[in-house]
Amino acid sequence: MMADIHEPLKRVLLVEDDPGIRAVSTAALELIGALTVCACASPEQALASMADFAPQLVVTDVMMAGLDGPGLIERLRQDPEHANIPVIFVTALVDGVAQARLRSVAPLGIISKPFDPLTLVARIRELWSARSLDQSALMSGGSGSAMVERKKR
Repeated sequence: MMADIHEPLKRVLLVEDDPGIRAVSTAALELIGALTVCACASPEQALASMADFAPQLVVTDVMMAGLDGPGLIERLRQDPEHANIPVIFVTALVDGVAQARLRSVAPLGIISKPFDPLTLVARIRELWSARSLDQSALMSGGSGSAMVERKKR
């Protein structure tokens, strides 16, 4: 299910296997961002939470035991009800090959680790807002250049 592109961000599904990063990220999203967060320790837990939580956005770590972040997104893309939910990857992977693999599953953006918890919400909101601009441009016949520029960074 795809949310209205102009709908403000309210519900985030966070997938992070590191308990410390998960706790800090959840606190930042809830306390600074005033967002409702469903924090999951694994992609499997995230998949089980999708229907009940109905997230607008998935923020996921990339490297996790078993199913990884891109694998989670590939599974979501196979489910018509969740195929269009935007995704942001959070990763320590910085090499070009790894970044290309991440971009191949069409994320909304990539946030590098380590990140500042105090700016995490601002970065997520920036990507969420750019999504709205990109979708508006595409619907009005534009090129979606904001998305292209964001992906070049």
